[in-house]
Amino acid sequence: MSADNDPASPPGSFQTTHWSLIELAADAASAIRRPALEELLQRYYPALRAHLVLRKRLEPHRAEDVLQGFVADKLLERNLVAHADRTQGKFRSLLLRSLENYVADQFRQRKIDNLAPLDWGGESSTAEPAQESVADVFEVAWARQVIAEAMQRMQASCARDFRGWLWPLFEGRILRPTLLDQPPVSYDELISAFHFDSPAQASNALITVKRQFQRILETVVVEYLDETEDLDTELADLRRILSQAGTLDVALEAARPANVASRDLSLVETSSLQLAGIFDVTTEASFQWRPEDMGALLRHQLAAPLRETLSSDERVGRKIPPTTSTAEPRTFADLFQHPAPPLELLNAVKRWSKHSARQTTTSLPTEISTTFYYAALAAALVRLNERITTSDADMLRYGFETMLQQSWLTDDLRKLFEAAS
Repeated sequence: MSADNDPASPPGSFQTTHWSLIELAADAASAIRRPALEELLQRYYPALRAHLVLRKRLEPHRAEDVLQGFVADKLLERNLVAHADRTQGKFRSLLLRSLENYVADQFRQRKIDNLAPLDWGGESSTAEPAQESVADVFEVAWARQVIAEAMQRMQASCARDFRGWLWPLFEGRILRPTLLDQPPVSYDELISAFHFDSPAQASNALITVKRQFQRILETVVVEYLDETEDLDTELADLRRILSQAGTLDVALEAARPANVASRDLSLVETSSLQLAGIFDVTTEASFQWRPEDMGALLRHQLAAPLRETLSSDERVGRKIPPTTSTAEPRTFADLFQHPAPPLELLNAVKRWSKHSARQTTTSLPTEISTTFYYAALAAALVRLNERITTSDADMLRYGFETMLQQSWLTDDLRKLFEAAS
C-alpha cells in the first residue's frame, strides 16, 4: 500500500511495513539504506536508551555515547540488520541481545568506565536496582512507543482524510479521559464544536473515530510481528506489559534525554497502567454516554425533525401515512405536547424507539430510546385516552415510574409521565 492511499501511515516516514523497512536498512547497496536505518532506529531508540540507563546503570550521557558506538559498529559496519529473520523471532529481541553483547565487549575492553549507579525511587546511590523494577524496562519503553506511534498515525490520518475534526473529537472524548483522567468533553460542547444534527450523528462519529483508531493500532502492531505470532496474542502481550509496569514510569521519564524530543505526544504525564486502558477504546462499554450527558442528548433529540428521523428507519418510515395537516407536529417535543397528537405518529415513534433500543450497536443511547418509547405510550394515554401497547396497567405504571426516576428528564416529559402513571 502506497503513502498516497494508506491513511494509517505516518507522514514523513517510510510507507512500508516494519519488516520491509528492515530489508531496506539491511541492503548495503541501497541508496536509501541510511535513512531507512535511521527510521528503524527512531522506533527503538527510547527503549534502547532506557535499557542502558536503567538496566545497565549508565549515566545518560554515557548511554548516548554507547548507543552511537553501537550504531556505528554493529548496525553500520557489521550490518546487524541483515541477520534479522522474521521466521526466527522478534527483531527487537535481536537488537537487544546485540546491544547487550556490545556493552559486555566494551566493559571487557575497558572502553566503558566512570560508571555512576543512579538513584531511582530513593535507593542508595550505590545499591543495585531491584531486579523486578527494571527487568522489563526495554519492553515497557517499547510498548509505550507503539502506542505513541499509533496516536501519531491517527492524528495524521485525520488530517489527510480532510476530517481534521475527528482528532479533537477523539482527543476530547476518548484520549484525554482515558490517559489523563480528564473529564470527557460534554455532549453540549460536542454540539457547539462540531454541529451534530442529532445524538445519533454524534454517536456515529464517536464509533467511527474509535474504530479508526483500533484499525490503526492493529496496523502498527502487525508491522512488528514475526511469522510465529498472531495479532491478538501481541495485543494481549502489549496490554500485559503496560499493566505490569508498576513504578517504572517515573524512572523512564527520568531517563529521557533533555535534548531529545519525545515521540510520546501527551503521554509524558500518562502512566503505563493508564496507557493499557487504550485497548478498551472500542469496547461496547466505552460507547456509553455519561449520566451528565443524558439531559443534553434528550433535549437535542426532542428538537429533531420528526418525520425525517422516523423515515430514516425504513421499516418505520414506509408505514407512516403522508401528512394531511399543516398543524402536524414537526418535532418529537411538538408531538408529545400536542393536545391531540396524530395516533399514527405516536405508533411510529413507538416502533422506531423500540427497534432502536433493541439494537446492540445502536447509535442512539438506549436510555433515550426507552424514554421516547414510554413518552409515546404516555402521550397516547393522556392526550387521546388510547392504549397503543399490549402491556397491562401494572407494567405501564412501572415503566412510567422508572422514567420519573431519571434526573435528566425535561419538565414537560416529567409532567407527562406523572399524568400517565
